Amino acid sequence: MQNYIITWVYCDPQTEESSYTQMGSNSSETSFQEIYWKCAYVFFKTSIINNPSAKHLLFTNNQDIPFIEGVSLKDKFASMNVEVIEIPLTFNTPPDYFFSWRNQFYLFDILAYLGRHLEPDDNVIVLDSDCIFTKPAEPIFKDLVRYPALVYSLPFNEYEDIHGLSRMQMLDVYNKISDSDYAEYPTYYGGEWFAAKVSYIRLLNSMIPNIWLKNMNLHLQGKLKFNEEAHMLSFLYDESCAELGSANSYIRRMWTISSIRRDIQNTDTELIIWHCPSEKKYGISALFDSLWQDENNLLTEEAQLHLTNHLGKYFGIPNEQERNNSTDQGVLKQIESIQRIHGPIAIFGSGSYGVSVLNLLHNFDISPYAFIDNDSKRWGTLVESIPVISLNEMEDNTFILIASYASTEIEKQLLDHGLSKDDQFMIYTFYNN
Repeated sequence: MQNYIITWVYCDPQTEESSYTQMGSNSSETSFQEIYWKCAYVFFKTSIINNPSAKHLLFTNNQDIPFIEGVSLKDKFASMNVEVIEIPLTFNTPPDYFFSWRNQFYLFDILAYLGRHLEPDDNVIVLDSDCIFTKPAEPIFKDLVRYPALVYSLPFNEYEDIHGLSRMQMLDVYNKISDSDYAEYPTYYGGEWFAAKVSYIRLLNSMIPNIWLKNMNLHLQGKLKFNEEAHMLSFLYDESCAELGSANSYIRRMWTISSIRRDIQNTDTELIIWHCPSEKKYGISALFDSLWQDENNLLTEEAQLHLTNHLGKYFGIPNEQERNNSTDQGVLKQIESIQRIHGPIAIFGSGSYGVSVLNLLHNFDISPYAFIDNDSKRWGTLVESIPVISLNEMEDNTFILIASYASTEIEKQLLDHGLSKDDQFMIYTFYNN
C-alpha cells in the first residue's frame, strides 16, 4: 500500500479561457498561469516537509513547465521528487456550458489515470493547489483504512446559489440523471478535496462516463445540469451508496482577507490542511517568494518547532493582526515612499512578481502606467490591461519600481542607463521576510 498526495495545474489554451473567482485577468495568459504554478510549488513544499514518505504527483496538460525568473520550475519539482504527469483534458465542456471553472472537470481525467495505474489498496489525496499542509496527513490515511473515501461537506442551505445551482436544483438534476428516486436535498461536497482508496476510485470511474453523457444531454436540452466538478462529485458520492467518512476535521475552505471575506476561527490551527482560495496572489505568493529565495525557509529550527504558527503569519491565521508583521511593515514603508513620488510610475518586470506588485499598489490607489520588460516579445502586449514597453520607451521623469527576482541585474542595467537609485528607481521587495 502506498500513499499519494496530488495536485494539478491545468493551463487554459487560448480560445478556451474561463472565469476564476479571485483571479481576474485572462486565464490563458502566462502571468495568470504562473500564479497556479507558484501555488503548486508551495503546496509540495508544505506537503513534503510534513509527509516525506508519501509519493507526490503533479498532473498538468502543459508540456512546458515554465521558468520563473530564469529558474526551471521543472528542475525544482524534480529535486523535490515530485513526479510530473502530463495528461490532456478529455472531459471538455462547450463554450456556452458555464461561464466559470471550465477546466475543473480535469479531476475526472486524473481519477481515470489513477484508477488505471495505481494499486487497489493505495490511498490518494487530491487537492487544489491553493491548499497548505500544516501537519502530517497520517490521520487522513488512517481513516482511509476504515472508509473507502472521505468527503468534505459545506454548509449551504437549500436555497443558496452554489456555482449556478442551489441544493434544491441539485435535487432536480439528481432525479433526471439517476435511476433512483432522491427525496432529500443533497449535500454539497467541496471539489478542492478528494481522498479515497484506489478501489473506490475504480468504482467511480465505472460510473462517470454514463453520468457525463447524461449531464451533457441535459445541457443540450437547455436544462439544469452539473456546472462544475463538485456538483457531479457530490452526485457520484451519493450514487456509490458507500459508507463514507468525513474530512471536515482535516480541511476547511478559509476566507482570510477582511477586504474580501474573513471567517477564520481559533480552531483552524488544529487543521491539517488550509484551503486558502483568496490567498493565491497574497499569502501563498509571499510564501513562494520566501521559499524561492531560501528553500530552507521551512527547515529552520524555529519553523520546525512552530510550523503552524510560522505558516499562519503568511495568512493571518488565526489572528489577522499577526499576518507577517515584519512583511506588513516593510510593505507599508515602501508604499509610503511611493506615495510621495510625483510623476509617472512604471514597474520593471511584467511577470508574476510584477503583477503581484501591481495588485498591491492598486489597493493603495497607485496606478503605474506601464510595465517595463527586457523581453522584446512582450513589448506592445498588455498585462492586466497595462501596456508592456521597453526601457527606451518610458515617459520622461518616470520613477521605476523593480519587481523581479533578477533585481540585481536590472539595478545594474538602470545605473548603466544613467538613472539614479532612490531618486529615479527603487527595488521593490514585495515581501520582506
